[in-house]
Amino acid sequence: MAHKKKRKKRLNPKEKTRHHRRPTSIHGTSDRRNLSTVVREMHEAWHHVFGNMCAPKIAATIESLANRPDLHVACIRRPEPFYDFQCHAEIKRGRRCGISCIMPFVVDDLIKSWNSLQTLIAKATKMEASIVNTVAYINAHLLDADYKLELI
Repeated sequence: MAHKKKRKKRLNPKEKTRHHRRPTSIHGTSDRRNLSTVVREMHEAWHHVFGNMCAPKIAATIESLANRPDLHVACIRRPEPFYDFQCHAEIKRGRRCGISCIMPFVVDDLIKSWNSLQTLIAKATKMEASIVNTVAYINAHLLDADYKLELI
């Protein structure tokens, strides 16, 4: 009796997926406030660039990738956060994430993924691919809801 090969399910890049705005690996939950729905292609690009980074490290990474000396990306914690957790990068005592949320990466590959993410966001919003539009979308759909990024 011959065994049938199982076909790998082809993933649809336009399929909607659940995104944890604060990764579960750094104390995020599956509460609806922490979930957003994004297309798979964008979700994968987001995690390729930022992995499971916390919001302050995402801000620093965006600033680095933008490679503009006139640009600073500030990460501001909202006055009434959902969670008592804060990233260990921003506090000296209290509850810490206990893991390193920085990933090793190849810079050229990261820049390609960042550019791809900006293009996908531009398509989703039907707006031009700009750092302003990208950060606005990130704040609204991808970033930990306890934080917001501001361009200075």
